[in-house]
Amino acid sequence: MKFYAEVPHLSERSAVRAPKQPEFIQEMKGTDVIYIGREDLVDNVLDVICADIKNNNVILLGEPGIGKTQMARFLAAQIQKGELTDLQGYRVFASTAKDLIAGAKYVGAKEERIKELFSFLKGVDEEVILFIDEIWQLIGTGIGERGTTDIAGTLLTEIEDQGVVVIGATTPKEGGFLLRNRAFLDRFQIVEVEPMSQAERTEILKAHIRKYQERGISIPDDFAEIISGINLKGGGRSLRKDIDMLGIIVSRMKRKGISAEQAARERGLLQLDRSPTGDK
Repeated sequence: MKFYAEVPHLSERSAVRAPKQPEFIQEMKGTDVIYIGREDLVDNVLDVICADIKNNNVILLGEPGIGKTQMARFLAAQIQKGELTDLQGYRVFASTAKDLIAGAKYVGAKEERIKELFSFLKGVDEEVILFIDEIWQLIGTGIGERGTTDIAGTLLTEIEDQGVVVIGATTPKEGGFLLRNRAFLDRFQIVEVEPMSQAERTEILKAHIRKYQERGISIPDDFAEIISGINLKGGGRSLRKDIDMLGIIVSRMKRKGISAEQAARERGLLQLDRSPTGDK
C-alpha cells in the first residue's frame, strides 16, 4: 500500500514541457501587411522554400530599406490569412544577428544561444521559418576570413540538421563575408532583391495613405508622389524612410490639429510647389 501511495497515478504526472521560447526571437503575427509589386520576388523565395532539396534556405540580398524584412512579414501574414497555400501550417519567427549575440561575451555562450534557439524551433509542432536580419554579423563573429569557428559554425550545424527553414537578410556590401564563405553558400540560395521603381514606391505609399484615411486621418492622395521623391529635400531615401516620414507627418497632424501640408512644412521635410490652399 505504501508503494502505491507514493507513486503518482499516470494521469497526475506532469507532461513533458516543450522548450521555452527564447527572449531574443519573436513570432511574426498580423495580417495587415502592405507589400505591393513584389510578386516575382515572392515566387522566387517560394521556389526555394518549397523545393525538394536539402538546402532550401534563402539569403535575401539587397540594399537597406527596400523590403527584405517586409518580405518575411508578408509571408507570415499570408499564411495566417490562409492565402499562401504553399506554406499552410508554417509559423514564422524572427530575430536579428545582433539580438542573437547580445550579452553573450564568449564563444561558448553564443553557441548556447544558437542551440537554445533551434531547440525551441524544432520543438514547435508546425513547420517553421526563421528570419534573421543582418545575418552577415554572424559570419563576422564566427567563420570569418581567418577560418575561426564559433557562432557561424554552430548555426550551420543546426541548419544542416534541417527542421527549420532559415531566411537571412543582408546588403551586398555587408554580405561580402557571406559571399566569400563556401560553407554558407552551400546551405543557402541567394535571392536578389532589386530596388523598387518610383511607381512601385508610390503605390506602396498610396496604400499606407489609404490606411490612414480609413482611420479618419485626412492626407491628400498626392502626398504619395510628394513623399516618394518629388520635391523631396536630399532625395535618395529608402522606402522605409519614406513610410517613416509619412508616420511623422501624421504624428504632428494629430498632436497639433493641423493639415498634412502644414505638418510637412513645419517639420521642414518637404518642399511643396504649392500654397497650403492647394494653389500653384
